[in-house]
Amino acid sequence: MNSQKKYGTIILIQAAPGAGKTALLAGERGWKIADTSPGSILDTAVLLQELGWNGEKETSEDAVLQEILLRMSRIPHPPHLAVEILQEEAEPLLLVLDEAQRLLEDIPRDPRGRLSAAKTLLKGFHNGELPRRVILMAGGLGVTTQAFERLGVSRFKDNCYIELGELSEDAERLIIHDWLLKDGSAKGDPACWIDTIAQDTHGWAQHVTAYAQVAAYQLSAIDGQMTMEGLDAVIEAGREKRIRFYKDRARGIPEEQFHCIARVLIHVDPGTSVARRDIMASLKLDYDHNTAARLFLRAVYKGILDERDNRYVVPIPSMHNWLVDKFSRIQEPIFPPHSSMPMGFDSRDRGVEC
Repeated sequence: MNSQKKYGTIILIQAAPGAGKTALLAGERGWKIADTSPGSILDTAVLLQELGWNGEKETSEDAVLQEILLRMSRIPHPPHLAVEILQEEAEPLLLVLDEAQRLLEDIPRDPRGRLSAAKTLLKGFHNGELPRRVILMAGGLGVTTQAFERLGVSRFKDNCYIELGELSEDAERLIIHDWLLKDGSAKGDPACWIDTIAQDTHGWAQHVTAYAQVAAYQLSAIDGQMTMEGLDAVIEAGREKRIRFYKDRARGIPEEQFHCIARVLIHVDPGTSVARRDIMASLKLDYDHNTAARLFLRAVYKGILDERDNRYVVPIPSMHNWLVDKFSRIQEPIFPPHSSMPMGFDSRDRGVEC
């Protein structure tokens, strides 16, 4: 047995879309950093190519590596080769894996093939079974833990599992403040602008950045003067970017499927979870059971729905409102209402009042 000290772990940052996962996937000084894809975890050859071993170099050592890659192309499932090659260098390695929830869709069914290879590779990372410092830092939506469980990683070490949510009110205001003053060179008291923008961003990192960036550009264009007209323009442009973000998340899911989800959300407060059986019952009004189950999972994989204590919720409150406003039909809800809140209303959606 190799007595050399071993290092390694897997860090998972899990959250709903736009919570700031990607911004946190950053390396440390002195580490070799490689961006990887879900496909690299499931395919050894893809991983090696993403690490830069693509057979294009001409040194004798790389010629040996090129031969190994050539042999790999002829072997269906060589899980050990990636581990062997990863340990060749002494330089610490940080692998950054974004959109890690895609692993759950891509995991092969055959346990004797690529699934076994992926488990071997992740086990090497997680348990430090390499004489080299290797960390896999993954970011993904709420189903990412299920993907890692399928791949043999059911527990994460202390402080290696981070679940992001909404920003605190203080953090939200500080971020907007810095954008206005540092990037927009705002003149005067920015409190009114901060208050108004915060009413629309709902503490969601993606929205905060989108609105604050627009505000900084707006202020730069008008010499830092915080006018009412300028603030109105910021709110309008910010809302357009927010809706574009929701449309991007919804891309690939037909409108009729969203009708099935939206009619469950009618009269349900934003942030209120519903049972899976309720969503499935609505889907099965229009689709057979197997199709409904597939559509339900698709909404989860896209981050439209997020699991909370074995129930499901639209993770971003303002996205909940958008779904109801855009996709619910004029009809009686198929489930009893859980609140008297009017459809699509959010108490923070108010006009500019400064």
